[in-house]
Amino acid sequence: MKYLITYEKTSTGYSAYAPDLPGCIAAGFSFEETAELMRGAVDASHEKFAGREDSAPFILRRAYEDLQDRWRKASLREIAEGRGNERVLSPLALTHFGGAQTVAQLQVPVADASPAIFAADGSGAGAGAILNQDYTLNTPSTPAAKGSVVMIFGTGAGQTDPPGVDGQIAGGTLPQPLLPVTVKIGGLPAQVLYSGAAPGLISGMLQVNCVIPTGAPSGWAVPITVTVGTTPSQPGVTLAIQ
Repeated sequence: MKYLITYEKTSTGYSAYAPDLPGCIAAGFSFEETAELMRGAVDASHEKFAGREDSAPFILRRAYEDLQDRWRKASLREIAEGRGNERVLSPLALTHFGGAQTVAQLQVPVADASPAIFAADGSGAGAGAILNQDYTLNTPSTPAAKGSVVMIFGTGAGQTDPPGVDGQIAGGTLPQPLLPVTVKIGGLPAQVLYSGAAPGLISGMLQVNCVIPTGAPSGWAVPITVTVGTTPSQPGVTLAIQ
C-alpha cells in the first residue's frame, strides 16, 4: 500500500509525516536520515495499527473526546463555584441577549495555555496516551527504553503559528505552539525533538516527541509532565520505562 509522505525543511534538518497514518511522524538532521526513519515509521504504523480498534489512533481519539467532555463539565462547575481563576490572563465577557435586553453576563477565565496529557483509558490519569519509538502503545508490558524517543499526545497548548482552525485535520504546515514546550520524565528534563499539531488528527491536539533521559528511573509508572510556557500538565500521568 502507498501513502503520501510530506517532508518539510526545519531549522535543524527535516521533518516528515503521513497524513493517512495519524501520529506517524519522523525528524532527522538530513533528508536521507528523515526518509529512512519515515519508511520504518510507516511500515511499523501500518503493520500495527491499520483497521484495529485497539490501535493507538483509535485510543487517542477516544481519549481526546473523553477529556474534552470532562473539561467542559469541569469548567462549567468551576465557573459556577467561582473557581478556576488561577491561570487567568484576561477575562472574556459573555453576554446573553433577550430581545434588546441584556439577560445575563458571565466572566469566563481565559488562560495562555492549559496543557493536559491524554490518558490511555480516558480518565486523565494513569498510563498516558504515549507511543514508543517503534509506534507501539507505551504500557507496562511494552515499556520504552532509556534514550529512546516517545510520542506524547495531549491538548491545551494555546495559540499556535500558524493559527489552528476548529475542526480541521492537521496537515500541510503543522501549527506549533507560540509558547515554549518542555518535558520532564521522572523529574528530569527530556530533550524535545518536536512539539506541535498531530498529523492526521483534529486541530487542538498536541504531539510532543522527546528523548527519555538516560538517568530516568525505571518502572511501569514513571511520572511525566509537559509544560507549555510556565503551565505544567496535570499530575498523575505516567510512562513505563525499562
